[in-house]
Amino acid sequence: MADEPKKTTDERLLDTLVANTEALTNLTAVVSNHDREYAEGVTAARQDSNGLSAKLENLDRSVGEMKLATEQGETARQAELKRIYDLLDQERTDRRDAVTDGREGERTVQKSERELLRDMLREELGERRETRQDNRNLVKTAGAEVWKAGGKYIVAAVVILILAWVMQATDMTLADVIGLSRK
Repeated sequence: MADEPKKTTDERLLDTLVANTEALTNLTAVVSNHDREYAEGVTAARQDSNGLSAKLENLDRSVGEMKLATEQGETARQAELKRIYDLLDQERTDRRDAVTDGREGERTVQKSERELLRDMLREELGERRETRQDNRNLVKTAGAEVWKAGGKYIVAAVVILILAWVMQATDMTLADVIGLSRK
């Protein structure tokens, strides 16, 4: 009879060890699974961050190209206007000289020169209009491509960056900013 209680104690001890081993095995499996999921999450976050960074760089480059095209167009327009005003001033001076001198033959020659000058101006202005239209089309196309490439995400990222900058600059929390936007 003395052996029977000892066996039950040994059996209970053995059952407890088996249960603890199973629990430890399950706990190890859960920790390993969480560790794997964490590593996958870090990798996905890094990939998303790199993708967003690349999109922001592309947006920045596109904006720079559009700005450069606009500046070059404006510079060309100003130069063309100056050239036109110089030509018109010269024509005005020639006309005054012809009227003052009263030379009819020269007036006819000057008229044909003026017509030639006007034709040249029309040609130049037509080419400038085409160039401006091409620049406008470039800006529209670039905007459409940026939007197709994930423009809404880029806009959201820019908004988040601006919001973070405002929060840092004003030392406000997100709740304060939301409260101000509701007022």
